This record gives sequence, C-alpha cells and structure tokens, in this order.
Amino acid sequence: MLKKGIFYVFIVIAVTMMATSPSPSAYDKWVENTYSIACDAKGNCLKEDRPLWFRSSHYRNTGLFASYEQTFEDAEGEEITIRTFGVLGQFFEMENGRLWDMLN
Repeated sequence: MLKKGIFYVFIVIAVTMMATSPSPSAYDKWVENTYSIACDAKGNCLKEDRPLWFRSSHYRNTGLFASYEQTFEDAEGEEITIRTFGVLGQFFEMENGRLWDMLN
C-alpha cells in the first residue's frame, strides 16, 4: 500500500512539473523584465535603448525542467551571458559550473 501511494505521489509531481515547465516565450519575457533586454523576431536586441548583438543560445526542455542560455555582445565588445534553469513555472539564474553542466 505504501509503495502504491509513493508511486501516485511521484506521478502527480511529474505531471505537475511537465505542465508547468517554462516555455521559450516565458523565458523571453523573464529576460526582458530581469535584464531589460528585448529582442525582435529578427534577433535585433536592445538593452535600455543600446543595441546588443545576439551571439548564441541554447534551449533544452526535458519536460520536467528547461534550461536556457543566451549570449549577447554590446558595442564595446563585452559579452553578457544569461544561464537560467526553469522549473514549476519559475526561473532561477545559474552560474557556469558543474551543476550547469549536469543539467545540460
């Protein structure tokens, strides 16, 4: 009986995580609100009215969680890299390291 209960709890948690895994459009809105970076469909990006050049991106959605990485370059040549882990409808900023490598 206990094993059956644990199984059902696991199923409910997995279904909840799948239903609330953040989408790429939700990520774009989060980046705009958090970093003030807005991009159009052609990849033209602005940060507080200054142009940014989109350099690369990585998106992975496992169904249970999503990871996003975007790199931009400003006019001075400085790179801005945003790494984010999305789960249960929330985004969490990540640093480059072992945990990030495991998630990707």
